[in-house]
Amino acid sequence: MDDIFISYSRVDTDFVVKLRESLTQRDFQVWVDQDSIPYAVEWRPEIQQAIDSAQAVIFVITPESAASAECEKEISYALLNNKRLIPIVYRPVDPSQVPQQLRKLNWLPFDQGEAFTDGLEKLIETIETDHEWVRLHTRLHIRAREWDTKERNSSYVLRGDDLISAEEWLKQSTLGKQPASTELQKEYIEESRTFATRIRRRTIVVGSIGLFIVLSLAVLFFIQRTKTADNFEQAQANHRRTVALNLASEAENLVNANPQLAILLAAEGMRITQRAGEQTVQEVRRTLAKLLTAYMARPMAKVLAGSYYSSFSVDSDSIVFASSNGLHFIELDAYGLSKSYHSISWSKGRIQRTYGPVGNWFMVQAESDDENKPTQYLVNLESNEIVEVDAQPVALTLDGRWLIVVEGKYTVSLMDTQIIGTELPRSKIGEHWGDLEDMVFTDDGNWLAILDRDLTPNLIDLRNLDEGGAVMAQKLAGSTGIHLLRFSANSRWLAAADTDNRLAVSGSKIDLWRRDNNAWRIAIDKKDFLQSRAIAMLDVSTHGNWLAVVGWKVGDSGDNDRGVTLWHLGDESYRAYLTLPEEVNHITFSSDDRWIAAASRYDSKVRIWDLNDYAESKRDNRELRMMREFDVKGRGVSSLGFFKSRNALLVLAAEPVVWDFDLSNPEQQPFTFFGRRIEAEEIAFAPDKDWLVTLDKDGPPWLWMFEKPAAGSGINNLYAQLSDIELLSLARQVAGRNLTRAEWSEYISSMGVEEVHQKTFSEFGMP
Repeated sequence: MDDIFISYSRVDTDFVVKLRESLTQRDFQVWVDQDSIPYAVEWRPEIQQAIDSAQAVIFVITPESAASAECEKEISYALLNNKRLIPIVYRPVDPSQVPQQLRKLNWLPFDQGEAFTDGLEKLIETIETDHEWVRLHTRLHIRAREWDTKERNSSYVLRGDDLISAEEWLKQSTLGKQPASTELQKEYIEESRTFATRIRRRTIVVGSIGLFIVLSLAVLFFIQRTKTADNFEQAQANHRRTVALNLASEAENLVNANPQLAILLAAEGMRITQRAGEQTVQEVRRTLAKLLTAYMARPMAKVLAGSYYSSFSVDSDSIVFASSNGLHFIELDAYGLSKSYHSISWSKGRIQRTYGPVGNWFMVQAESDDENKPTQYLVNLESNEIVEVDAQPVALTLDGRWLIVVEGKYTVSLMDTQIIGTELPRSKIGEHWGDLEDMVFTDDGNWLAILDRDLTPNLIDLRNLDEGGAVMAQKLAGSTGIHLLRFSANSRWLAAADTDNRLAVSGSKIDLWRRDNNAWRIAIDKKDFLQSRAIAMLDVSTHGNWLAVVGWKVGDSGDNDRGVTLWHLGDESYRAYLTLPEEVNHITFSSDDRWIAAASRYDSKVRIWDLNDYAESKRDNRELRMMREFDVKGRGVSSLGFFKSRNALLVLAAEPVVWDFDLSNPEQQPFTFFGRRIEAEEIAFAPDKDWLVTLDKDGPPWLWMFEKPAAGSGINNLYAQLSDIELLSLARQVAGRNLTRAEWSEYISSMGVEEVHQKTFSEFGMP
């Protein structure tokens, strides 16, 4: 259940969003109709159900809400059910214009100025006053409503300790406690006691046959029936526990075939005991935590629907979205849940790219009237200030420290993002370079390599920059005419190739520099490396053990052969040629230098080779063993990459489709998350996590968290740190729906549960 329902006018949406975020940060569950009502669902019953489940109803008083007929209906329904009302004043209004029911209540002054913080503290203090009383009132109201809607069936009455607690609560309500008990609650408790009494009376059989025998039999019969009545509830509780455990077991069996259904079953296992007012079965709770940790993907806020651009921050802790409604900034916690939300109106050109955040700023590149010259802006997240600047961003180091920009036509500068502001402090690192051919950072952000107009590599040590001073780049010894630069992931190797990607066969040359301490020295200088092939792509493995080179070869028929040549950097005599039927567009190494994968945009196959086969293949004078070939079912591959957190490969196909290949099990079929393909317009990857965001043309974005924690640490974090409500809230976001009637029948009813099809999550309709 939610703690708070907010009734308001849509004119005051911005204030309500801020209020909800502030309350959520203080661990309250808040229901707002802006994003809590599923599509294609009758909205009024959803609102009434939300009011039923809330422990307090906040009414935001403004001239518009005071005049709103819908707001008055919400207040009337809350008062009808003796809900606790808390009026707060956001904008002044004549008291005579406010609904009659609210005039006699004390109003909390509340605005967005300096009083916001004070008002928030008073509001929380008011909500938490006699919190236990309000919680019991809400719980009894929900159960009484359920009993009433089920035609007052005796199966739904209170029993045992629940009945005793309710009767004690009813006694206290006569002493003037607020909110007061409703007539429905009184009738429900009275009927529960009547039913309990009726059950016990049935155990007494009065007779006069054979005084001693009849009396003895009556006593024995009474005792037995009493035990039966007392044991009836325990038997039901035991059955519910068994069903919950069986659902958890079914969920674990379904985790690979249908993770979404698995999470729904585990969540329903928790709900079954909760509906009866019983404690959650801890084994079921742990199963749900395990499932959520292994496969976490969820739609994000509906306000982001229709976003056409997204980008993670350098620390992966926040995401910026661009839509026709403006710029949206979402800060995430460790579980991908929103910690804060901030939006800025945007009337400039369509956004092409963002960099940041850098301090309180984001750098934004947007379309302009000149399609060849986009406009750059700095956006301040605190003041919403938007400043146009003349520096075009090119790249940002992974640690977010240095932003490289091009000023004018020929000047390249580094901006220190730790002191960024509208003045843009810069360190010039080169002038009159002309158009830059290539530019790469090391993953640790310590080194920058740039190809200048003369196609010569220039290396800059970013750790030794003088703040605000000019910096001269060091030209590396080696050939000119370089067109490709690549650092290894461990920042110890820099590879360069002297090709311009043309089909003319003019030979090729490879240069490799190795870093020893802070000095870069030429390690390998190979002319005609590919023997009359022009180099198109190259990559260095994470630990610098392997170099992969993709080259063009023109055959007699004029067809292009674009295979992969592998070179072992520790054994220069060993080379392997990996043949593919289509030209190679994508190559990637795993983080442990164990695997290499290759694919083509025009081929539906992904091929993976085991680099540990190197020694045996060299000894036996044979080709490197291909471990597996995957077919992505006719979709050309647009991108692929190995996960950092586990032994798996992520493939994006042209539509695109996300496929997850588990390399630890070569026979296992690829897995598409939740059995659904991502029909996405755009995809954004997190820099330092195995997370990505997909954008849909119409629906909200999806956040996909593929990382699996080591040694169950993430499971323990979810299990220990989240309450039952928070765990189920996370499950709700991941599942995105309720069980269908067919699923309920197959998995719930088949276990002897007499309840009709129930909602696991009240926020969603019945599918």
